[in-house]
Amino acid sequence: MLPLNVVVKALKQIAPLELAESWDNVGLLVGDPNASISRVLTCLTLTEEVLQEAISLQAELVVPHHPIPFRPISRITTDDPTG
Repeated sequence: MLPLNVVVKALKQIAPLELAESWDNVGLLVGDPNASISRVLTCLTLTEEVLQEAISLQAELVVPHHPIPFRPISRITTDDPTG
């Protein structure tokens, strides 16, 4: 198991944050940098199906290409996919 901050550091070496566009939402968006990580799931977009797969695989980290959230969130309810 590795601390999340070690995984984040490795990802930054692969994809440096300074190469992102100014509008891009990059880096660690949710989580405790000191949490222990042993399973990582990658995906293009975090969907409900991907989330269910991560849960079934007991992944502690999901690394999507498309960030969630991408735009500022004003509301989180179960009425839409964000919630």
